[in-house]
Amino acid sequence: SSIGVGMGATTADARGGVGQASVLVQLSPRVVVSALVVNNAAGTSLHNGGPSFNAAILEQGAEFGDVRPDSARHDGQYRCKIDGDDMRYAADDPGWMSDASRQTAVHAANTVIGVIAVGVDDSSEAELWGCLERAQLERVAAMAHDGIARALRPAHTPFDGDSLFVVCPQTARKNQSPVTNELIARIGNAAADCVARSLARAIYNAEPLPHNAMDTAPKAYCERFSRQ
Repeated sequence: SSIGVGMGATTADARGGVGQASVLVQLSPRVVVSALVVNNAAGTSLHNGGPSFNAAILEQGAEFGDVRPDSARHDGQYRCKIDGDDMRYAADDPGWMSDASRQTAVHAANTVIGVIAVGVDDSSEAELWGCLERAQLERVAAMAHDGIARALRPAHTPFDGDSLFVVCPQTARKNQSPVTNELIARIGNAAADCVARSLARAIYNAEPLPHNAMDTAPKAYCERFSRQ
C-alpha cells in the first residue's frame, strides 16, 4: 500500500509504501510472527535493478511476482537515493530551502520502520504460550533487523533511520511455560524473514502517484514491470 503512512515513500529506484507478511513458526501452540513495515529506504529492494527482488529466495507463493533473477550474482552497481551527499532524484525542492536545510531534510527522509507481533493465533492455546520477557523481545528485534539487510542494498546506511519494534500481545501467567532460547532463535529468524518479505511486498504493491505529482521520483514497480 502507498497510502497513509506509506504515502510518498520511495527507495533508490522504485516507489515504496507499506508491506505486511506473516509466518507460522510452530504448530503447538500455533506461534505466529507477523511484520508490518514501511519501506522508505535509501537503498533498493530490486535485484540488479529488477524485476526480481533481493528477497526473492524468501518469497512465499507469488506474493511479489514469483520472478526469479536472471543472474544470482550482483552486478556491482551501487544504487542509493543519496550519492555524493546529494539526492539521485529531486522531489519537491522549494526555493526557500537553503542548501544546508535541504541536506538535513534529505538525510532524514529515509527509513525502514515497522512493528513485529509475536503470539498465538488461537485463544484456546493461549495457556500453552508464555509471554516473552523484555530481554527476549529485544533479541527478536535485533534479529529482525537482519531482514532489512536481506531485502535492501545498501542497508543500514548513514541516511536511514531504521527502527523496528516487537510486541507480544499475550498476558503473562503465573504457571506459564518458559519460552526457550531455541524458540526465540526460531522466532527471531522468522521475524527477519517477515521483515524482508514485507519490504519487497511494499515495493511490489505500490501504486503510481497521481499525474504530475513528484514527477522526478522513481516510478512504481507496476509502471516499470508487469505485475501478476
